Amino acid sequence: MPVGRVGTVTATHLADDVIPPTNRWYSSLAFAANHCPVYPYPIAFLPAAAGFAVQLPAVTASATTISAPFTGGLALSFGTSDYQVVRTDPVSVTLAYTGPDGPAARVTIAEGSPLVAVDAERDLDVALPARASRSPRAPGR
Repeated sequence: MPVGRVGTVTATHLADDVIPPTNRWYSSLAFAANHCPVYPYPIAFLPAAAGFAVQLPAVTASATTISAPFTGGLALSFGTSDYQVVRTDPVSVTLAYTGPDGPAARVTIAEGSPLVAVDAERDLDVALPARASRSPRAPGR
């Protein structure tokens, strides 16, 4: 039978020595040109070149849809310029963030864990976004 190539897939965020993670909940971390969230329930994780955002998504269900939109959450910035998937296994993935000064941090997320592990590879200034001040709650609310 003749064999033909219908397209190519580029792993834009995959380290050279890592086997491409196909058909995994975290595959888009390696393959997506545009950053998109992954859902290692119970959290949602959105990578970015400079860091990441994490949230506890509100899951809703109807007769035809299960939805958990990513709406923001807690964002951390390392001042980096890119990340790569550097380690995978069936339930977890590690991203290495790098910047102009070289390696900055490794971030590991795991399916079923509410934790995000951040291992600094050098001194980091971690930036949290400013948040608008809240007015105090009235008593009894």
